[in-house]
Amino acid sequence: MRHVMLVVVGLLLSGCRGQAPASGPTATVSTPATTKLAAETTAPDARFTKPFFFRIEKGTAVSYALGTFHVGVTASLLPAEVNAALRAAKTAVFETETPTGAALQQLLTRTDGRTLRDELGEKHWPLLVEKFGAAAERINTFTTAMATTLVLIIDLPPTPGLDAELLAQAKTNGLAVQFLEDITFQAALMDKYYDVSVLRLYLEQPALARESMEKIKKLYLAGDAQGLLAESQDESAWLQAGKDRAFVQAFQKELLYDRNQNWVTKLSPQFEAGGLFVAVGALHFLGDQGLVALLEKNGFRVTRVLPK
Repeated sequence: MRHVMLVVVGLLLSGCRGQAPASGPTATVSTPATTKLAAETTAPDARFTKPFFFRIEKGTAVSYALGTFHVGVTASLLPAEVNAALRAAKTAVFETETPTGAALQQLLTRTDGRTLRDELGEKHWPLLVEKFGAAAERINTFTTAMATTLVLIIDLPPTPGLDAELLAQAKTNGLAVQFLEDITFQAALMDKYYDVSVLRLYLEQPALARESMEKIKKLYLAGDAQGLLAESQDESAWLQAGKDRAFVQAFQKELLYDRNQNWVTKLSPQFEAGGLFVAVGALHFLGDQGLVALLEKNGFRVTRVLPK
């Protein structure tokens, strides 16, 4: 289940990267992988030819939904059909609103009286310093989960975030905006599952995170639903971090399945009225417990829309 948590927290950490001061990680970290991935993002073959874009119908009511990739992908790659659906919508719905300023800092900061260095120990702290340089001291105050996610996404291009760009467009267009969850709920999920054993694994094996992130980003941009689902269900990283199968299954249930069901319950009355544009992580749409399957069970017709 490699890096599935990215669908929850990528938006938050992209906000963190975007607001980092000159001494922060985005100002000090530059890697060959970042340059490589940035080039791929703008390459012609990286454009959205098969977006995770869906038309949702019941009776005469029509809405649209887009599966997003929270970091490292820009809205400029979206086809015209997506932008047209957003402009025509009455209400835009997103996973959560990214905090800024003091509220963001509060979410990032540890409250257990320890530092990240204390938790990592002297064997692994130098590995974090090697990855982030002087910015490691700033990250030293981060929660373990936030630091782990930053390690996962740091080699992706520092774009504003697809969700954040769509939210800005929705506000510019004067749409009503709704959020499905509070960011503190998502942060609590992170803290529950991304502990120090996971962070140590990715510091010990930096290529593990980098290569997997490259792969899932390519699968997303290619619109490969089966490939993306299979990659997300790869349990090998969890097992290497010392987690057992029960832990992995609980993670998947809480992160995806339970939230999908909650969202369908919340959104179904609005889908029945039509005029929605929903943008949430692409993995939420996939599989037999994904949003597409759940909506179809509730009597909606869901069609994947491909650019002309």
